[in-house]
Amino acid sequence: MAKQASLSLEVTILYTSHNPVTCRKSENRIVQNSIAAYFSVSERLNKVQGIPALIPMRFIRNLCVKLSPMIENEETTDYRISIAGDPEYMIIKYFGPMTTEIALKSGPELMQRASGSDIRRFLFDMRESTNIQSVTNNYYFAYEHIQTFNFPRNSLSAFLVQPSDNSHDFITTAFKNAGYAVEKFTSEKEAVIWLNS
Repeated sequence: MAKQASLSLEVTILYTSHNPVTCRKSENRIVQNSIAAYFSVSERLNKVQGIPALIPMRFIRNLCVKLSPMIENEETTDYRISIAGDPEYMIIKYFGPMTTEIALKSGPELMQRASGSDIRRFLFDMRESTNIQSVTNNYYFAYEHIQTFNFPRNSLSAFLVQPSDNSHDFITTAFKNAGYAVEKFTSEKEAVIWLNS
């Protein structure tokens, strides 16, 4: 089994050397163990010994993307990024007040993960996050800051908020005026339906 784990890790490192954004922390034991287990099954099914190429690159990519919330978000309590649905969409859930600093921190990471799996549908869950940015800061974020991490204009973004929270109204309008497809929802079910429409 040690040989299998070593070969599996070798494949992961080889893959991430060409795609460092998708799975930057492939040395994480969760990824190691998962790929080692996959290699073991694949080896038995194909009756081939010691050929790491048996692990499809698509599997490694999807594994890294799906495990990334456990791997890369270990140091932040401001937000959590995950993938859900079929077709897939990204979920980014915020905890605590929304500021320009938090948005600029989470935006690039969201784009890195989305580009690794070609996802352009986003659910921004802000039911536990009130927007405390000034009108000016919201405006500049929608028209300028968002360009720094290349948020795609051909994307769909659903803002999920509490029914009584209108703090996200201005930024929603600013995004729409800037040319982005954005809608605000108070129902997660309705938000997902819209994303899949």
